[in-house]
Amino acid sequence: MFILNQIKPDMISLKEFALAHEYFVAAHRGSSGTAPENTMAAFNEAIEAGANMIETDIQLTSDGYIVSFHDLKLMKKSNDENKIGELTLENLLMLDAGSWFDEKFAGEKIPLLSDIFQLIKDKIYLLIELKLQKSGGNNILVNNLLSMLSEYEISNQVLIASFHYKLLNELKNKMPELPVGAIKIPLDFRLPSKIRKETGCDVFICAVNELNDKIVKDAAENNIYMSAYSIDSEEDLKTALKYNVKAIGTNYPARIIEMLNSLNKV
Repeated sequence: MFILNQIKPDMISLKEFALAHEYFVAAHRGSSGTAPENTMAAFNEAIEAGANMIETDIQLTSDGYIVSFHDLKLMKKSNDENKIGELTLENLLMLDAGSWFDEKFAGEKIPLLSDIFQLIKDKIYLLIELKLQKSGGNNILVNNLLSMLSEYEISNQVLIASFHYKLLNELKNKMPELPVGAIKIPLDFRLPSKIRKETGCDVFICAVNELNDKIVKDAAENNIYMSAYSIDSEEDLKTALKYNVKAIGTNYPARIIEMLNSLNKV
């Protein structure tokens, strides 16, 4: 039987936890298949499902607060046409980030990263994806994030990931002990070991349909932890397991955990 959360995050580092478990389930933007992505509702559903980790995207408001939101523009997930970086925190907190998904989530707010830190503290691990900011914002984002990790004493529970390798390299230089994950850039066919030279990454992350023997072999030979995302169906899961992927990113953590349990029954 596949059993999650046997070791509490406050007792063991993220790296130690991942290496101690056969599989590792990460909820992409929370349980985003069943609740509005990157909201406290989605994060709580992921925790209730038994996921080991929740993933969130972070951006800066115009007044320097770090918030959880994926798209650069708000229109798809709210009634506002502006970009995150063009609005103050006060502006953002007036928006409804839940009713686009289902009316029962009306009134959900865009969370602050500090809200998420308080939620996960000593409870679950967190993958933070850095989104590229407007001119000058990347340094502020990195510095504010590192300051918050120190303030909340939560760095042992966190993995930082991005498609933007320069940001990862900057983070690794400033805090070498912080684990970072390089997300495969579409049409970039360099192997994980080559990406590590640019980023210092500990983890290589790609979509499940990008998995192949060369990537997996190179990661294993170079002691790079492999993760795949968009694993939402039984077919996806079997593909990930075929390639011996340990960290499983999904929009439906409850569904995938149930499948893992079923596949591991004798």
